Amino acid sequence: IYPLSIFNSTRLKELKLTMRPGSETFFRSDCWSLPVLTNLHLICAHHSHELSMSLFTCLPALETLCLDHCYLPDSFRLPTLRVLCLGRCDMPEIVWHLPALISLELDDVVFSANMNELFPVLVRLQSLALSFRRKNKQQCFISCPELLNLIGTQVQQHDYYLCGYGTKSS
Repeated sequence: IYPLSIFNSTRLKELKLTMRPGSETFFRSDCWSLPVLTNLHLICAHHSHELSMSLFTCLPALETLCLDHCYLPDSFRLPTLRVLCLGRCDMPEIVWHLPALISLELDDVVFSANMNELFPVLVRLQSLALSFRRKNKQQCFISCPELLNLIGTQVQQHDYYLCGYGTKSS
């Protein structure tokens, strides 16, 4: 296993990486230097990967982040992020700081108890796609002043439901 710090590039704009079991400490303790990377897709081959915020702090140009089967860090601050796609992830309890986020896709995620606090802070969110496969008994109210597109997909019968949503008035 090589440390992330040896992966440096001033040209790389897109990266798709699959993290194998056993690489958890490798990703927690190191940082890469990819100053122009705009698109990152991480796939955790084993759902035990707990991502550290330090993994993302070295990516100042990051605009699109896709995570699959990952545990999100408690502190999630990405000021330039515009698109976030989460697949089969557990949502953190801490409210995110994503001021530039305009598109959010949540595919089969486990919602935290504070989901009602998450959506109102996403003040620029224009597109929200929700897809449910697992049981989620969490209710939430979606209140995003700039929301233009809301897509909900239920793959199987679940106890989860949306109790309301607020969108930009025309």
